[in-house]
Amino acid sequence: MKGVDNDSNGDGGKRRATPGRSEASRADRKPITRRSLLATGGIGTALVLAGCLSEETDTGSSPDDDESTETTEPETEAGTEAEETETEGADDEQTEAETPEPEVEHALPFEDDFSSLELVHSASSDEGLGFDTTNNSQFARLPDADEPIDDSRLVRTTEDEARIVYKFEDPIGGFRMETHFHPDEDGRISVAVSEMGAVWTNVIPEKERYSDAHNDEDEPGHWWENYEYVSEATGDDAHYLRLTLSGDVDWSPQIGWLEVWGTDVTDTETEVPEGEDDLSFEDELSNTNALHASSDLDALGFDTTNTIQFARPEGASEETDPSRLNRQTTEDAHAIYRFSQSITGFRIEGHSSPDHPSELSISVSSNGSEWTAVDTEKNVYSEAHDSEDEPGVWWENVEYTAEDLGDGVRYVRVTLSGDVDWSPQLGHVEIW
Repeated sequence: MKGVDNDSNGDGGKRRATPGRSEASRADRKPITRRSLLATGGIGTALVLAGCLSEETDTGSSPDDDESTETTEPETEAGTEAEETETEGADDEQTEAETPEPEVEHALPFEDDFSSLELVHSASSDEGLGFDTTNNSQFARLPDADEPIDDSRLVRTTEDEARIVYKFEDPIGGFRMETHFHPDEDGRISVAVSEMGAVWTNVIPEKERYSDAHNDEDEPGHWWENYEYVSEATGDDAHYLRLTLSGDVDWSPQIGWLEVWGTDVTDTETEVPEGEDDLSFEDELSNTNALHASSDLDALGFDTTNTIQFARPEGASEETDPSRLNRQTTEDAHAIYRFSQSITGFRIEGHSSPDHPSELSISVSSNGSEWTAVDTEKNVYSEAHDSEDEPGVWWENVEYTAEDLGDGVRYVRVTLSGDVDWSPQLGHVEIW
């Protein structure tokens, strides 16, 4: 999932007037009332320790700027990361503050829907950040999101700059966030990463406007510009992520959704091919390219031996399965797939030795953290036998299928477990 530069919209990145709306009518739409605030004690103290209230020259990133950030901060060849803090002319900040003791530390991948501040490592102050839950229809989510509108967004409670910080157990590979900017007000969101939480390097994400401001009050996103920020280059060994909001008014910009992933796999999400409406995915398990970064990649490997023992179902393109995923130890291991849109069903081929009976366990999730076991339909399409000239000798070959997985399912997890590392094995996956 990659964002693209705003210039792809043909407007040069400049603000466009909202059609059919006067300045007065747009001003009437400001969500400045009924904001729910969170008062969490001790966050302000942690912020001071983190050095997050120090002076900063960076002006942040506004999707409506004429590439103002890019002209002041040199980019790498990929165009997604600013130069290191020592580079002359960059707006990176160096804060020689003590590394903060972590309040909260997260495993990757990670998601935050901004309904509370419980997930953050430190914030600018108890009173500096809050949540807007009003006028929700004005804040569109991405077309493939579980919900069409964003019902809770992070905002400032004053016009002062405000920052929020996360810490992660493993290095950050990239992030994606959904943001909302009012077209009448100047606002900026800047992103920085750090290895220890003391010296920060600004990151320039790619930006894509996925919903323009409009005046149709029956459609999500009216009156507001909605952008996706994406970066897949955050530097080496960055464990901290900092988001800074600034602008002329406290209610714009807003952040509605954040996803962060690790560095294990670069291709971690399967997208629907351009021009196709429905997902149709297959994995022959000859490599781990299609697996999500949260899979137990270090514990998984491939068996390409004794192919005759591993039969494929009748009608398959081959009689035997030439490559299967198995474990490297007897510990449980997960193979996880993530998709850019909701999925409805799957068909999975598994192979198990009758001397070490075991089954694949399959579960699904909408967010990659909360999982629901699936009661699959199991079909033993080839029973173990002793005819060494026939596919499936010595092994039981099983097909697992499920339909109607429910709304919003985007992750499938296959768990391999058993008393020997070579059984069971995962042979072929189809997801739709």
